[in-house]
Amino acid sequence: MNKTILKAENISKSYSMDGKADTEVLKDLSIEIMKGETVSLVGPSGVGKSTLLHLLGTLDEPDSGRILHYDNGSEIELNKLTRNQTADFRNRHIGFVFQFHHLLVEFNALENVMMPALIAGLSNSKAADKARQLIELVGLTNRADHKPGQLSGGEQQRIAIARALINEPGIVFADEPTGNLDGKNSKAVLALISDLRQRFNITFVVATHNEEIATSTDRVLVMGEGRILGER
Repeated sequence: MNKTILKAENISKSYSMDGKADTEVLKDLSIEIMKGETVSLVGPSGVGKSTLLHLLGTLDEPDSGRILHYDNGSEIELNKLTRNQTADFRNRHIGFVFQFHHLLVEFNALENVMMPALIAGLSNSKAADKARQLIELVGLTNRADHKPGQLSGGEQQRIAIARALINEPGIVFADEPTGNLDGKNSKAVLALISDLRQRFNITFVVATHNEEIATSTDRVLVMGEGRILGER
């Protein structure tokens, strides 16, 4: 039986925009993610899918509620960590893949994949070895020395996925990972995510409008009105 890897309890989040009154994006939302499963978040634009990913992934903090991470029998309340502790935890335990790859344009593919490992303190040679293995895994060995501007959109997203995996995270958050890709590349990225999940037992949480991605996951959570309305 799978164990819980991440849980959010009664989290809420509001934003103030253009000096106007706060807009409540998430309202008393709770969610539980099991280790090794894939979960998709679906719903119209503006219902809080990206906000939820950012909170679960420690890129932002909830106004209220708790976010708990479980690892080897220990429970960590993420929103109680200091800023430095949060950054270290995120680097070591969480991977991110975004719609726009956010690769560093001045570095080549290999260097981009290496970056999180170097930040975590891995030596240059060991980081390079791990990065080469991941680049081979995503099928881009012959593009390792190319900079992002020399790669296609699908290739850039594959490199972004390799970068997300370099520190062997327990959970990866993907925000519209195929939203900027054509149909062929979307299918390739979808197949890659499925393969990596099975190969490494990684937990994936994906916010998507792509029905093919949604139906390929273990659970589909429907969001609306700042909450999770149900599961299908």
